[in-house]
Amino acid sequence: MPIGIEIVYILCYIFWSMEKLLRPKDRILLVLNFLTDLRYEIFPPLSDTLKAINNAFPPDYKRPSFYSAFYRSLNTGEIKKIVKEGKIYYQLTGLGKKKLTRKFPLLKLQKKKWDGWWRVVIFDIPEKESGLRKALVIKLKSLGFGMWQKSVYISPFKVAVDIRQFLVIHRLRDQACVLVAKDIYAGDVKKLVAKIWSLEVINKQYENLIENWEWVKSPAKGLSASGLKKEARKCYSKYLEIISQDPFLPKDLLPANWWAEEVKALVQEWAEYFD
Repeated sequence: MPIGIEIVYILCYIFWSMEKLLRPKDRILLVLNFLTDLRYEIFPPLSDTLKAINNAFPPDYKRPSFYSAFYRSLNTGEIKKIVKEGKIYYQLTGLGKKKLTRKFPLLKLQKKKWDGWWRVVIFDIPEKESGLRKALVIKLKSLGFGMWQKSVYISPFKVAVDIRQFLVIHRLRDQACVLVAKDIYAGDVKKLVAKIWSLEVINKQYENLIENWEWVKSPAKGLSASGLKKEARKCYSKYLEIISQDPFLPKDLLPANWWAEEVKALVQEWAEYFD
């Protein structure tokens, strides 16, 4: 299903605001990956698409960097051009997805079933090496770890090898350790997980979004087509903000009434108002 320029703009804005240090290529591949997961394609003309994405950059961003990154990704096979009924579409290729998940492993990990084991990282890095400590925390968060205590992080994802490699490369083996445990004896595990990853807050945001959309569509609201279009954009934008906080944990660890899937099902409904 082709996707409107408005959606592309929103996606880019979210990704650009989430991580200012991303390279132009990273940002482009992230946007295309997200669209692919939702079974969308960027529609022509290319000039309009590039213009919309370009406008989502911060004012001081060097715009030529975006254009060169886009065409470089196209030339290296990370993005492919598809022609359907005389129209040109652009999608992320297998190579592009592979490179993206190598740098952002959570994109791949979130789709795997939990193996029932916990990965626990404990570290004690002195203040004089605060840069290394910060780098380790960033790495942990990128792999889906949540902070249990100040220097203790846990994750249900199979990433122990990744962390060990990081510790070796950065010479942190004497200041940090990785444990793989079948059980964590800390009371109700689901309550612990909900606290570490703030699941109640995130789930409430999902639920509020569903209720808001139901109210928007109700006859009592009496919105015109343009009004519905405006509200659908707001809902979609809010959805993207929420998923930027969602840790995408295995279903086994989520609350019984987790509203993320219900909200995801509304994405296509919202998109119908963007044409």
